[in-house]
Amino acid sequence: MVRTRVVVALITLLLIGGGAFLIFSPYLTGDDYLKDFFLQQLEQSIGRKIDVHRIKLVLFPRIRLELTQVAIHDRNSDDILLSAKKLDLVLRFLPLLRKQVVGKRLLIEEPILTLRRNQSGHWNLLDQVVQGGSADQDAVQTLSRIFHIREATLVKGKLLIIDEARPDGVRSMTLESVEMSLLIKAERQQADLQVSAGHAGDKGLAAISLAGTISTAQRKTLALDDPSASQTTLQFDGALEAANLSLQEVADFFGPRPVPSQVQGAVNMRSHIRAVPGVAGYDVVLSDLSANLEQLSLQAKRASPGCSRLSPRFH
Repeated sequence: MVRTRVVVALITLLLIGGGAFLIFSPYLTGDDYLKDFFLQQLEQSIGRKIDVHRIKLVLFPRIRLELTQVAIHDRNSDDILLSAKKLDLVLRFLPLLRKQVVGKRLLIEEPILTLRRNQSGHWNLLDQVVQGGSADQDAVQTLSRIFHIREATLVKGKLLIIDEARPDGVRSMTLESVEMSLLIKAERQQADLQVSAGHAGDKGLAAISLAGTISTAQRKTLALDDPSASQTTLQFDGALEAANLSLQEVADFFGPRPVPSQVQGAVNMRSHIRAVPGVAGYDVVLSDLSANLEQLSLQAKRASPGCSRLSPRFH
């Protein structure tokens, strides 16, 4: 009886697979169809324009979508958010039968990610999530599609961080050799994130690592017509470690300008970090901070804009 059920199930899967192949076979070999069908759905999923040199659909041993020379734009802009040599997306089979592109695992090779905060304090990666108004429902839909992916991996990447919100000038930082792993737990609406990167500074190669959890949360809005209205947002909670960071470069990026010439040396630090939605964009809070600068050791229970307690210790 059990064997019969197994045979029936296998035959059913073969019939479904054969039917799917017959449905898609007139189109799968055409580059125009691939770009029109798959690219349109991917753009709708993330709400951004995507430029691709080539799209290839691989059926065996698993259904995968290969995109080469990819460029993903900022929302409603010609600026590039992410460019990559190759993007490999393993697709879910059943949604594909309904002509829906739903990913399961994602691999991004040699990407260049540009994180930019504009003068109003909004980051280009999170613009749709943190802004109010008509974007709220789109944000929920975008998050739900993202959580369909179980795993995302990024290798041999580069990260450019540009901050245009500071009143004393634009800040920028470049991180090389970026490796990232994202394991998404859809049933909990959260994801485990691990990131490592290097930075070539005036004190040599610095190493930075970040590990923690991304989760969704409901934040109350100030809607006059509905006092109970809430908005779906993202937040991060984890640990940050850095070694051999140039104190001059760190002060130039995070602190006020001009940086005194006496600020020299390399710093090693470890801290708990939280990123939560604020009044304008996201607020980053550092706590349980410990840092070593040659013979100077600093410790803080909390370090955030407008609130910090530092306890220097000399060795």
